[in-house]
Amino acid sequence: MKVITSVLTGALLLMAVGVHSQKEDSDEDMPAAPCSPGWLAQQDLTFVLEFGDNIESFSVVVPSTGENTAGETYLTVGDILQDAGGASIGRIFETGIRMNENPNGGGVDEGEAPSYWYFTGTLHNPFGCAGTITYAGPYFNEGDTGVFTITGGSGDFLGASGVIQDTYDGDLDVSVRDVELSIGMMHGGMMG
Repeated sequence: MKVITSVLTGALLLMAVGVHSQKEDSDEDMPAAPCSPGWLAQQDLTFVLEFGDNIESFSVVVPSTGENTAGETYLTVGDILQDAGGASIGRIFETGIRMNENPNGGGVDEGEAPSYWYFTGTLHNPFGCAGTITYAGPYFNEGDTGVFTITGGSGDFLGASGVIQDTYDGDLDVSVRDVELSIGMMHGGMMG
């Protein structure tokens, strides 16, 4: 009887190990859940700000100094798009403050200092996920580029860090932003 019990116990252990081993193998083949850190790491996280119909942007001029002077504030609110003319994939709320004097609106080629802004912003529910990405950094009129540091996030973006590269295309009147995103070890209260 002891032999039969030992054989049955051994067989059950082998079956349990085999089932556990098969489960581990199948987990490796499963795609990452949408909006999980693994899924986000595999995505091309690029979006477009298409000025005009989809984006409300306007400048708030400091009354005492006027346009193109330090302190001028630029606000941007609207949809972020998958590509120019594409579907909405979230919303943006952004504020920029001009950091230097540029009274004639010119630039280096006109003998003036390069104009730059400091932007802070939040992306709401970007890329079909739930949560926010917050960022801040400089934008330079010379070259029409910005480099924004991701300062955090919420929801699916809890623990977010990284960089957003901004390039403006004046011909299309769009700003193309590439997001290099990393989600920390703790995600939504779970290791992920």
